[in-house]
Amino acid sequence: MSHLRALRFNEKNPQICVNLREGTVTDIGGTTQDIMKKPFDVIHFHADEFNGVMNFSTLWNAMLMIAKESEEAHLIFSCDWKNLPEYFQTERDYANILLFAVQTCLADCVEIDSTLDEDHMDTISERAVDNGVIPVITIRLEPGTTVDAILDKIKAIPDYMEITVFHLMEQVASQTDIDAMKTAADTYMHDNRDAHIIVEPQGPVAKQALLQGDTFNSPLIYAAYDHETEDLATSQELIDKGIIHPSRRRK
Repeated sequence: MSHLRALRFNEKNPQICVNLREGTVTDIGGTTQDIMKKPFDVIHFHADEFNGVMNFSTLWNAMLMIAKESEEAHLIFSCDWKNLPEYFQTERDYANILLFAVQTCLADCVEIDSTLDEDHMDTISERAVDNGVIPVITIRLEPGTTVDAILDKIKAIPDYMEITVFHLMEQVASQTDIDAMKTAADTYMHDNRDAHIIVEPQGPVAKQALLQGDTFNSPLIYAAYDHETEDLATSQELIDKGIIHPSRRRK
């Protein structure tokens, strides 16, 4: 399996990331085959939308299916624990899912929600590094979060964990919200030269900004692999418009 370190964390030529959201292993296989027919660089598997996420044998089969059908393309694994069945919405259950994903070594990186308690976060990030998997801290922002508030959330992650990759997500209402995310990311990376921040403003405003050429100074840009949605342009559209450079894209 390739690793996220090998990806070009270069905001001037960002990578295209497409979401994989399916409930069964069969559907995951079919969708991954469809993704392979389109231009992309990275697949983001949202495990919280997989029906078998708490059955690790089934989850293993799902991840193997992605690896097989995608020819071991770059893979991000995440799980939004608020979408898990209510009786599994505990820090321990959530941490166990991420630890399992780390131990499979089938993902390039595993995203860890910034609200997870420090002990579990440290255990997952340490195991990830030991297994050659990149730990990424996901920070979910409320609309209108200021630059200083965003920086505080990033800096709240303990330095001893040596986390270098962060993923900012926000349902933005205006260009001002987008600019705040970009400014916070640029400020933090200026002071922390080894850091990389994925900036993912979400919603129709973000889509329109992207189509006008704003790639948010982000090393990864999220796009739909097939049909455009209210929130996402397609990967092919971004290439056709010259927003993302087409070199070395999977097709």
